[in-house]
Amino acid sequence: MLKILTNCLEGVEQEAFIKNALPFLSDRLFLEALSAHRGRGRNDYPIDLLWNGALACLACKVSSVEEMRRKMELWPDIFSKIPSSFAFSRFFTFLCRFSSEIESLLFRKMDRLPSEFGKVLAIASFDRIHFLWEPRFGLPLLFQIQQENDNPSAIAERLLERYWNLNALFATRCKYLLGNTSYNGLIKAAWRRFKIRAIIPLQDVEKKGLQPYRDAFYDEQGMVYCQTNGRAMIYAGFEKKRNALKYRCTARHYGIHCERLSSCPLRSGIRIPISLDERIFSPLPRTSYRWKQIFSLYRTLDSMTDTLRSYLMIANNDEKKLLCCRIVSLLLLRSCPTIN
Repeated sequence: MLKILTNCLEGVEQEAFIKNALPFLSDRLFLEALSAHRGRGRNDYPIDLLWNGALACLACKVSSVEEMRRKMELWPDIFSKIPSSFAFSRFFTFLCRFSSEIESLLFRKMDRLPSEFGKVLAIASFDRIHFLWEPRFGLPLLFQIQQENDNPSAIAERLLERYWNLNALFATRCKYLLGNTSYNGLIKAAWRRFKIRAIIPLQDVEKKGLQPYRDAFYDEQGMVYCQTNGRAMIYAGFEKKRNALKYRCTARHYGIHCERLSSCPLRSGIRIPISLDERIFSPLPRTSYRWKQIFSLYRTLDSMTDTLRSYLMIANNDEKKLLCCRIVSLLLLRSCPTIN
């Protein structure tokens, strides 16, 4: 799905895509809000014309307003009037004030996405821009510029809060959150606040050797070992009501001979509360096959960041970078084959 979304704008004929995208993205309520804020001054270039030009500008990956004006001249059936460079430049600056409304517009348009959308989210950053995206569909959702002394984990937490506030339905679908080691501080908050299983590798793990817990031992990665025979125990699931991980006896699970099985206190298994060490024991253990399987989706990061960078040539400051990223999200959403 990622390849379809990120390559659609390059893989289709530009004029055809723009003709198809403009009606979908010309949201009446959004354009009315822009018009109301603009006031009753001169209206040489209507708001919808400037908005459509901005969408086309990003879809064509132009590096300047003049380049966009030249392209618009080639499509007289779409753009009957070409705004001046000054009008376009002022409109982009004006549009930055409505960047959050464009973010909300994206979520209003997402209701046509399939039900499996949003079960996995990922967080990453490039060029000081932190962003939340859906790695299976390749759709970026929310963005925030990192300011001086900002903590990446705190930024990620704020992005999740915005995601919950913008669409509670999509938020309740989310089961897993992917991230790299710079978001280690999010491991605890992801489950405590949002009930999401964080799939985030540990940073600078200090090897302290095996630590005891009741009749078992565990290491810095959360692998649990039987104290009696030293074998790694089998992960048997997470009990949400108890906030505990279940582990089974290896010998009993696989039918392996163990001389001490009858007297072993772990023959019926063990529960380990994640409160024992929330960085090590997450609701989905990093030692499990499922953890590695889901984390493999994070490999889409390079493709996602390359896509976003390629549409930012016209942005010359942080505000315009955020604006362009949010418009690109709208364009990628429109390129999704499930959206009619």
